[in-house]
Amino acid sequence: MEAKEIIRVEKLRREFIVGGEKVKALRGVSFTIREGEFVTIMGSSGSGKSTLLNILGCLDTPTSGEYLLDGRSVQSMGKNQRAVTRNRKIGFVFQNYNLLPKTTAVENVELPLLYNPSVGAKERREKAVEALKAVGLGSRLNHKSNQMSGGQQQRVAIARALVNDPVIILADEATGNLDTRTSFSILTLFQELHAKGRTIIFVTHNPELAEYSSRNSCSATGKWWPTPSTPLRPRPARLSRHFQPTTTEAMNIPNLLKIALKALNNNKLRCFLTMLGIIIGVASVITMLAIGQGSKNSIKEQISEMGSNMIMIHPGHMQRGGVRQSADDMQSLEVADYEALATLPGVAAISPSVNSGGQLVNGNNNYPSTIYGITPDYLDIRKLKVKDGAMFSDHDIKSAAKVCVLGKTVVDNLFPGGEDPVGRVIRFGKIPLTVIGVLEPKGTNSMGMDQDDVVLAPYTTVMKRILAIDYIQGIFASAVDEARTDETIGQITSMLRERHKIKPDAEDDFDIRSQQELSEMMNSTSDMMTILLACIAGISLLVGGIGIMNIMYVSVTERTREIGLRMSIGARGIDILSQFLIEAVIISVSGGVIGIILGCAASWLVNLIAHWPVYIQAYSVVLSFAVCTVTGVFFGWYPAKKAANLDPIEAIRYE
Repeated sequence: MEAKEIIRVEKLRREFIVGGEKVKALRGVSFTIREGEFVTIMGSSGSGKSTLLNILGCLDTPTSGEYLLDGRSVQSMGKNQRAVTRNRKIGFVFQNYNLLPKTTAVENVELPLLYNPSVGAKERREKAVEALKAVGLGSRLNHKSNQMSGGQQQRVAIARALVNDPVIILADEATGNLDTRTSFSILTLFQELHAKGRTIIFVTHNPELAEYSSRNSCSATGKWWPTPSTPLRPRPARLSRHFQPTTTEAMNIPNLLKIALKALNNNKLRCFLTMLGIIIGVASVITMLAIGQGSKNSIKEQISEMGSNMIMIHPGHMQRGGVRQSADDMQSLEVADYEALATLPGVAAISPSVNSGGQLVNGNNNYPSTIYGITPDYLDIRKLKVKDGAMFSDHDIKSAAKVCVLGKTVVDNLFPGGEDPVGRVIRFGKIPLTVIGVLEPKGTNSMGMDQDDVVLAPYTTVMKRILAIDYIQGIFASAVDEARTDETIGQITSMLRERHKIKPDAEDDFDIRSQQELSEMMNSTSDMMTILLACIAGISLLVGGIGIMNIMYVSVTERTREIGLRMSIGARGIDILSQFLIEAVIISVSGGVIGIILGCAASWLVNLIAHWPVYIQAYSVVLSFAVCTVTGVFFGWYPAKKAANLDPIEAIRYE
C-alpha cells in the first residue's frame, strides 16, 4: 500500500528584490513527499535550499506556484492560519538552535505548547519531559542553554520540534554548526525518528549526510531534480492529523501571562527602570492631591470653627466732595446701629467690635497683644468657649467693668509658671483688668494667625477706658441659618442704608463680608493650587508613559529574533501583540501599585515632618491606578503592534 502524500509542490517560484535587482531563488520546483519519508535536500550555498524549506515550513510564501500541505493549499491560508499550521503540523529545527536565553531546556521545549490552548499546564510539562527524554536529555531538564554544549542545544531544538507531534520535521542545516562526531550523533537521532514513522526533510550541503536519508534531491541555481537513492522501506503507519486551521481560536491568556512574566523576569533591571517613571508619577499625583485636599479640608474646618454663617460689618468707603474717605475718618458705625440690627429676624447673635493693640503686663512678665471689646454673643458667633472661670455679664458691659477673658497664648506668656490666672489682675497699658475667665485653645487658623492670642473685654470698657471713642469699629453677627446668610445680609444692608440716609444711587458707607464668601474664595484658591500641583504630577506620569513606550520599542528591536522564533513555532500576530501588551500593563499596574503605596507613605511623612494637613481621597488612588493602566496600554500598543506585524522569516534572521 502506497504511503499517503504529505507535501505536493508544483511549479514553485520565489523571487526577491535585492538592491533594485530581481533574484530568482526558486525556478519552477515540483515534487511530492509521502508520509514516512526521510528526504535530504542538497545543494551549494545560494541554490535556494533554505528558501524552499522556509516555504515548506509556512515561514515564507512563494511568488507563484502551488504548495499543498496535507492536502490543503498553503496560499489560501491567512497569516494567522499559517501560524496555527506551523504549530500543529510542522516541527522546525534551525541551524543556530534558536533557544531562548535564560530559559531551561524543559521551558524551551514547552514553548510550542504554550500557543496550543488545548494543552493544559500539566500535560504540557509531561510532553516536554517526554520529548527531552526521547532525545537523550532526561538528565538536563533544568539546564539553561549556556550550560549545554552545541550538540545538547541542538537536541533541545529537536525535542521542541517533536513536542507537538507534528506531521513533518524540517531541519535546516541542523548539523552545520556541529563537529563531525556530534553531527553524526544528531543524524543517528534523525534516523531513529524516521524509523518510528516520522516524515523528515533535511537540508544539507554535505553529501555524506545524504546516506542517512531514504530519498535525496539536489538543487542548482533554483532548479531541482531527484537523485538515485535506496528505495523507500516500509515504515510504521503514522496518520497525519487533519484539521482546519482557523483564526478564531481563543487566546490562551494564562499562557500568554506566563510568557510575559517570564520575559519580564529575565530583564529585571530594565523592567524596574521602566516602572520607575510610573512609580514617581503616581506617587506624585497622590501626594500632591492629598496636600491640596488636606489644605482645602483644613480651611473648611477652620472656617466652620469660626462660624460658617458669620457676617462681618465694617465701615466702608464713601465719596465726599470728590474725595474718598477712609473708614476711620468716617466713623460710620454706631452703637445704635448694633442695637437696631439686633432686632432683625434673620440675626441669631450680634456683637459690636472695637480693638486696640498694646502691652499686657503681669508682674515681671509682659506680652504685646490685642484687646477686643465685644459682647457675650461674640462667643457664639466665633464658636469660642470659656474653659476656666466665666464670661463677663451684661451688667459688666453696662458698667464698663475692668474685667477680661484671656486666650491660651496670652496666659502662657503672662503666667509662665502655670499658675491659675482667674482672679489675677493684669494691666493693659495703665488700665488694670481682672481676669475672670480663660478661653479653650483653638490653635492657628489657615492663614497662620494664632487664634489664642486674644484678650476679650466688654466693648464699653475698651471704648471708654482705653480708646476714648463713641463709635464702634465693626459689628459681628450670625444668621439664624447658613442657608439664610444672603437673606440676612440683605436685611442688614437695607437697615443700615436707611439709618445712614444713603441715597439710592450712592455707595454704601459700610462693607459687609460673610464667612461663606471667604470660604468660597479660599476654596477657589485651594482648588487652583491643587489643579496646578496635579498637573505638575501628571506630567511626571506622562513622562513615565513615554518611558514605557521607549523601553518597549527598544525591547521589540532587541527581541526581534525571539519574536521570529515564537512565530516560527506557531505564535500568531495576536499572540505576540497580546504578550507585549500584557508586559506593558504588568509594568504599568505594578508601577501603579508601588506608586500608590509610596504616595500614601509620602503623604503621611509630609504630615508627620512638615505638619501639613493631608487627605488622601479614594478617587485620587483609583484615578491614578486607572491612568497608569491606560498609559501602559496606550504607550505599549505601538511597540506591540510593531512586534505583531513582523515577518517571521525576516525576524528570525535579524542581527
